[in-house]
Amino acid sequence: MLHYAKLPDNVDELQALLSAQCTEVEALKLESHALKLERDTLKLISSDDKQEIQRLSLLLDMLRRKLRWSEVRETQPTDQSAGT
Repeated sequence: MLHYAKLPDNVDELQALLSAQCTEVEALKLESHALKLERDTLKLISSDDKQEIQRLSLLLDMLRRKLRWSEVRETQPTDQSAGT
């Protein structure tokens, strides 16, 4: 069951109450807007982080391939050592 606050009988008091409610609504709208901006900023940062992770993962893969290639070349005999 809903409980309603008793409203004042005086017009001036009603106007003051309405003004206070409007001020509170505006404050909540500003807070909501600020939170949405923060959320959007965090989404952009997250997207940038994901791209950086992907870039670094590709770089690691490339370095691993180079390392394997150099290890393979070191285990193969060179032409000079084969002739002696």
